[in-house]
Amino acid sequence: MDTLSQRLKHILSIIQIKQYVFAESIGISRSYLTKLLNGERTNISKSAALIIEDKYGFNRHWIETGEGNSMIQRDESSRKLEVISRIRDLSSIELDALIALLDSLETYRDGRQVTYLTDNKDEV
Repeated sequence: MDTLSQRLKHILSIIQIKQYVFAESIGISRSYLTKLLNGERTNISKSAALIIEDKYGFNRHWIETGEGNSMIQRDESSRKLEVISRIRDLSSIELDALIALLDSLETYRDGRQVTYLTDNKDEV
């Protein structure tokens, strides 16, 4: 992809979030993102590119230049650290849902069939 505009449009098509949400998540204004997407601006700040890399996994160098792989290669330990970081921001209800999901994955991994989830773990 030759232009920053094309690369940003590609990122938005992959992550499938609204433009204003994306702009807010990387710390730029909606109007500035629109200018980037329309090709009116051809450079993105290093800090915004780094935030895109951290939050969405797209290679900062590729975002800025179009060179190299579009996605960064993360090792397993950095992926686990990212998950832990995201868990810290969960609400109580979201944390309960995550625990239920982990319980069901453990049950699946152990070869037992999950039929339903209830509030009472003894009934699962």
